[in-house]
Amino acid sequence: MVEVITTEDMEITTVLNDKMDQNTTIMTTVKSHKRKQMTPSSSQRSSKTNKRKKSSQIKLIRIKTNYKLPMYLKVHPNLLFQALRQQLKHTLKKKSERRFLHHRLQLVDQQCHLDLQRNLWQSYLTLGSEHQVWPNQVYHKAKTNEHSLCQEFVQKHLKDIQLQFDQYTHDLVTQSEKCPTTLCPLVTLDTHIKEFIQLQQQSLSNKLNYQLIRYKNIIHEKELFQTLSNYNLTVDQ
Repeated sequence: MVEVITTEDMEITTVLNDKMDQNTTIMTTVKSHKRKQMTPSSSQRSSKTNKRKKSSQIKLIRIKTNYKLPMYLKVHPNLLFQALRQQLKHTLKKKSERRFLHHRLQLVDQQCHLDLQRNLWQSYLTLGSEHQVWPNQVYHKAKTNEHSLCQEFVQKHLKDIQLQFDQYTHDLVTQSEKCPTTLCPLVTLDTHIKEFIQLQQQSLSNKLNYQLIRYKNIIHEKELFQTLSNYNLTVDQ
């Protein structure tokens, strides 16, 4: 049996197809519009990122220092705290923890620096008083070659170092009262901090040790020269 399709039927079918195409187009447009609304713009993403950055920033306390701050305290705080997390085995998520640690690091760093200088100058005093030979650094700063004046200069310098050291000790005691309870006990914390600083100050320690070795070599050379001079005088006689 053959189905007869009239012109009227064809027109109805065409109209229906057109309506379906229009509906499909409308649905596609609506979905596309929804996706655009759901997808955040680059400016929105940037705004959220900036908010997160601002929320993670802290106001750091800068202390007045006797010596220049080392490089590790000048880097971006996030890099510093990343290294400290490994040393302390603590997440350091709270701003109060990071602020306290950064302040304490500066104080302990200066104190450790002073301790290294104190050890060096104490060696200068001991060796210089015994051999009556002083390092060039002392002659230059004291602006004299006279033994007694150089000795007085070194003694005064050691007293100045001790006064500065004691001041930092006082500052550390005062600052310890603000230690967040979320951190480990203060004694343990200071031990880890000093270990961390000693690693950072290794190059400074090596430099000061080299100065001391060079000074000892100068003493040895002068003693050797004096021995040879005395020997020559004895032979001549």
